[in-house]
Amino acid sequence: VDQDFKMPSVWRSSLGIDYKIPNTPLTFTSDFLYTKDVNAVFQFGANRKVATEKMLEGDRDYYANAAAYTYNNAIGANSATVLTNTDVKGYSVSATAGFNLSNWHGFSGSAFYTFSEAKEVTANAGSSASSAWSGSLTTNSPNEQIRTLSNFSVPHRVVANLSYNFKNTSIGVYYSGASQGRFSYYYGNDVNGDGISNDLMLIPGDVSTMKFANIVSGGNVLFTADQQRDAFAQFIKDNGLEKYAGRVLPRNGFLLPWLNRFDLRISQALFKDMVQGGDKIALSLDIINFGNMLNSDWGIQDYTVSSYGAAVLSRSGSVSKDPTYTMLREGTGLATKPYRAASTTSTTWSAMLGIKYSF
Repeated sequence: VDQDFKMPSVWRSSLGIDYKIPNTPLTFTSDFLYTKDVNAVFQFGANRKVATEKMLEGDRDYYANAAAYTYNNAIGANSATVLTNTDVKGYSVSATAGFNLSNWHGFSGSAFYTFSEAKEVTANAGSSASSAWSGSLTTNSPNEQIRTLSNFSVPHRVVANLSYNFKNTSIGVYYSGASQGRFSYYYGNDVNGDGISNDLMLIPGDVSTMKFANIVSGGNVLFTADQQRDAFAQFIKDNGLEKYAGRVLPRNGFLLPWLNRFDLRISQALFKDMVQGGDKIALSLDIINFGNMLNSDWGIQDYTVSSYGAAVLSRSGSVSKDPTYTMLREGTGLATKPYRAASTTSTTWSAMLGIKYSF
């Protein structure tokens, strides 16, 4: 631990406004929240040398061997982690606005929109100091202190609910819509030779100059180098990555598709005042992800093709300033998108029937 280490702290400001609109059943509500780091935590690799070489493209640090990035071989370059602070401050902004509808001819509900943005140097994503240090995707080294979008910074979200009550029956619909999260493009293994598999992916200025190795299984060539090169060029085009030509893709710079989801609840009071005054029995039916029940393509969640994002390329062979790659396989072909639809029932519709006795 750094002898001058300061415990993490933040400055937080908030403002809320409620306004009852005259002669209507509507109330306007808004909330604003701003948070900024005062003392931010950073893990620093004390045994990591500064690079003296660069890869051929992208101005990325290159390490030819362990000696190129290690001060003291006895403890390992990626083991001496120091808990310290960073002067690069993160922040988050969240603004919500919407309307509440009080009981109006049996109807009630609300609708709100939220905008948010959050940036940080590191999420400290790990279970130990070493894994927290190496857990963030980087361009050159885990020691670099660059403020980027947080993995949890989902910019837009809409939520709404509407209920209708009549006699002994209540019908309610809940809606939520938002991007399903952020992700990064990265390599499936170590590309710049620093012994850590956390390298953000580079979009080359000219894909035709990239080197690929055949993908072979059981002595058979499944995909040739030319097929992978063509597939990667098409992947760049189809996923809007052409504007990044010659640059490393930003960490958490990409959003999963927008997901719309509806839930439905119907409840019916059956009996009242059976044993004592005020007691009652009610039946309820809850349909989670009601849209998916109507259409099997609706309401299905997407997941990135790799554990921590989209590892579309991996290094083949030894570390080099001009690496040779293989492309990620998806099913029986090569990857065409950075995400896929969930293949389990975890995001499909479900229903619950309940009975409640109140007294």
